[in-house]
Amino acid sequence: MNSVMCLDHLSSVYYHFGFGFFALWNFKEMSEIFALFLLIAFGFKSFSSLRFPASSDRSNTVIVEKLNRKSERRRNCDDSEVLALRRLVRMERRRADAALAEVERERAASATAAEEAMAMIQRLQREKNSIEMESNQRRRLSEARRGHDDEVIQSLASLVWSYEAELGLMRQHLGGGVDESDLCLST
Repeated sequence: MNSVMCLDHLSSVYYHFGFGFFALWNFKEMSEIFALFLLIAFGFKSFSSLRFPASSDRSNTVIVEKLNRKSERRRNCDDSEVLALRRLVRMERRRADAALAEVERERAASATAAEEAMAMIQRLQREKNSIEMESNQRRRLSEARRGHDDEVIQSLASLVWSYEAELGLMRQHLGGGVDESDLCLST
């Protein structure tokens, strides 16, 4: 009873907007009309397929032929595209191989240059060490010579001093009558 009152209320409120027509209309009648429409549509479809079977078969064969031609074109296109792609891949592989060979040559050249540089560095270090050893040896030798020269100078200085002292004693002993110029002539 509640639903009847609700429908009654809806039909009175929404009558002006047309909702009351759908709310009060019997759904059974609506479903019957829909079923009748479906039956008519199915009848036309079956009637047209029975009446024109050759055209539908012919259209099917035409469609199949068109599809076959398109697929054949695609296969031909695909084959030519595949061949073109294979050629492109071969070219790219050759380029990559050439680039790798160039990189390998550059690596070998840089390795050779590095080895030569290391050999030169080692040679220069050996030369530097030999020069340092030679300079150290010369320095020690010059120091030894200087020490020897200093000793010789000191011994000569002491010898000169002793000769001068002896000369002074001789002069004192002789009493001053000897001239230095005479001493130089006598020696």
